[in-house]
Amino acid sequence: MIVEKLTIKESEIKIVEEAISSTFERIPKEAIIITDDNLSQYYGEYLKDRQYIVLPNGENAKNLNTIELIFEQLINYNADRHSFIVGFGGGVITDIIWLYFYVSFGYDRCFNRR
Repeated sequence: MIVEKLTIKESEIKIVEEAISSTFERIPKEAIIITDDNLSQYYGEYLKDRQYIVLPNGENAKNLNTIELIFEQLINYNADRHSFIVGFGGGVITDIIWLYFYVSFGYDRCFNRR
């Protein structure tokens, strides 16, 4: 395995921070943000005064216990089918979000038919 040191310039960090700040300014305040514990530690200031769910980071988080955690938190937030949910993270977060939507869509279709 080859490991290289990644060097990031201060100007590049500023660009990323401006992009994140700009993105969060456009997310409605009532949105529920799902992120991982690494990002919440670094970007917690953007989560203040918002509803958010923090998941463990890493591939091990891709399991049904994590989906259960999301459901429990969404119930606590009184979320419904019209709630605006945002995934803030990388591959693991997006995979978990897609799994959540798949499970919740199936549940809604199977058990909440009117």
